Order: sequence, then structure tokens, then C-alpha cells
Amino acid sequence: KSINYKLEVITSDIKFAGTDANVSIDIVGSKGTSGKRKLDTSRNNFERGMRDVFFIEMPDLGDLTAINIGHDNSSIGAAWHLDKVIISDEAKPGKAYVFPAGPKGQPGGRWLEDGLCTVTLTPMDEQDGVLYSVTVQTSDVMFAGTDANVSITLIGEKDGKPTKSVPNVKLNNSKNNFERGALEVFDVGPFPDLGKLTAIEIGHDGTGMGSGWHCAYVEAVAVTRPDERFFFPIDSWFDVKEPPQKTRQMIKVGVNDPNSNKTTYKIDIHTSDMDNAG
Repeated sequence: KSINYKLEVITSDIKFAGTDANVSIDIVGSKGTSGKRKLDTSRNNFERGMRDVFFIEMPDLGDLTAINIGHDNSSIGAAWHLDKVIISDEAKPGKAYVFPAGPKGQPGGRWLEDGLCTVTLTPMDEQDGVLYSVTVQTSDVMFAGTDANVSITLIGEKDGKPTKSVPNVKLNNSKNNFERGALEVFDVGPFPDLGKLTAIEIGHDGTGMGSGWHCAYVEAVAVTRPDERFFFPIDSWFDVKEPPQKTRQMIKVGVNDPNSNKTTYKIDIHTSDMDNAG
């Protein structure tokens, strides 16, 4: 049995995090290993803050237990700050393995340089917390962007009991976040499993010139359960000068109406990373 594995390699968004060295990975599972595989689709792989996606077809490795990932220390400034790796089976999108690169399997990433160019990582256990991926779409309307600090609180329900993340988790990871029309993905957590998300509280602190912000929507998903997505339609200003004249709002999760004759589809289009592809 052959499986097409999807690998997402996230380089940290800190100064000098990227590398031009040759990166490779060995995936270890209950049924065997992949062997050392080079990860290379572009000259610009593994740049600061980037999420590089690779597809590797190989025999079924069973339950994934570890990865060995690193680089060959070639080129000037080969040091690399790896944040995490996410691996899933394209035929079974309901489950993903998350390998945080921080010490002792925690988020935060680590440097791979000089004497430590390769590291062994193990997957997160949901009993130790769940990492959530939050997608934020800033609207493409005049003055929609903001330089204020945007934060979010996730609200859910598990086993009939209300749940809530740490309040007001800061989303900004760059001075250029939340520009007009920008679609951005942030990882928050880990938190105790929040179950099904029912609402979010989102807004900003009003700092900076022209801090008003117009948000189109937010989507949240537990990284280890990528097909269980929660969509929050917003299409609203977060500005004391514009209705509803609030910088922070509670948004309920979008609910499908089985009696409606209309629906909204999200379409992701990925242009190939090859010469003349655009």
C-alpha cells in the first residue's frame, strides 16, 4: 500500500531564521522508515516565517512515532530556526501529526546550527494540549488594514461543559500583519482540548495611527484534526468611529442551514512553484 504524505515545514518568524542549506527528513513509523529524503521544491524554500509544503509518496509507515530532520550545513549562514513539522495522509485528511521543534517537544522552535544540524522530534500528544491554527482574512476595502495589536479568545464546548482558551491571545507576529486584503495563518496554544468551537472573541487594542480594522472572516481548526474546521463570518469594522463602534466583538460560529438553497464554498488555489507557472 502506497501513501501520499503531505509535509508542512514551518520556519520560525524570527531574525535570520531561514536557511539556504539542503534540508532532509527521515520519517519513522510503526511499520518502518522513509529513509533520508531531501526536501526541495524551490530555491526559496525555508525562508523566514514560511510554510513549505512537500508531497512524498512511499509505503505505509503506520503510526508515525518520530522524525529526524536537519540540514547539511552548506552555504553561508546555514543556521536554521525550525518551528514545527506537520505530516498528514492526503487520503485521510482527518488526522495530522504535529512535531514541535522546541525543547522537550514544546512549541517555540529551535536553532539547527553548527554542532546540532539534525534533530529528532516526536509528535504532540493531545493529552498535553491542542495546537490551533487560526486563519484571519482582512477585508479588501479602503482603510481595512490596521497596525494595532490583534488578539483572539477561542470559546467552545466539550462533554457538555463550556471551554475557553487563554484570553486575548496575541496574533501579531510581524509589523506587516493585517494589511488590506491579507490572508494570514497563526498558530495558538497548546490549550486543553476545547472540543467544538462555538464562538470567538476577537479585536484589537486601538494602538497606532488609524487603528480601525475591517475583518472578513476567521477560520479555526485543531492542527491534529484538520478536517474539523470552524468558520466565523464577520464582515465588520472594529473601530470606535464605525458601526458597531467596537474594537472587540464576540462572533458565533457559522452554522449550516439544511433548509437553505444556497451555500458558500471556500476554494483554495495553489499555483505551482516552477518556472513560468504564474
